[in-house]
Amino acid sequence: MIKINSSQFNYQYGDQIHFPYSIATLVSYIKSKEDLSSQFKFEKTFVFRDKIEEYIQQCKDTDILLCSCYVWNWEITTYLAEQVKKINPKCMIVFGGPQIPELSEGFFNKYPFVDIISHGEGEYIIENILRTYLGDKNYFNVKGIETKDF
Repeated sequence: MIKINSSQFNYQYGDQIHFPYSIATLVSYIKSKEDLSSQFKFEKTFVFRDKIEEYIQQCKDTDILLCSCYVWNWEITTYLAEQVKKINPKCMIVFGGPQIPELSEGFFNKYPFVDIISHGEGEYIIENILRTYLGDKNYFNVKGIETKDF
């Protein structure tokens, strides 16, 4: 099975932490697609900032890392992605969320460890990314994304 990890770092207040709702909806949506859920294994969603080094090590054999990006988690998310790419260069790293710029000009130069950025309705875009991953890996026809190549 193809292994997927995801991240949506939030702040912790005492014993409370905000639920990673955005990533949870993406994962639930993909799991509802029987043909995809039989091919992909969602391992963990990373939420705790103090476990960052543990999360990096857990991605040594991850095939895909999905990152939900917000202003409050941008720095730690980019750190995670950069470190994962160093230990696992074949891992496909996908960034989405409101912190992603509308225009990618200069983005992939500044963040070369990111493979795909997603704009818009994440559920449908991630579904199409995963279907393309299983197929010809030609992401040019996936609407709502940008890569280093286009």
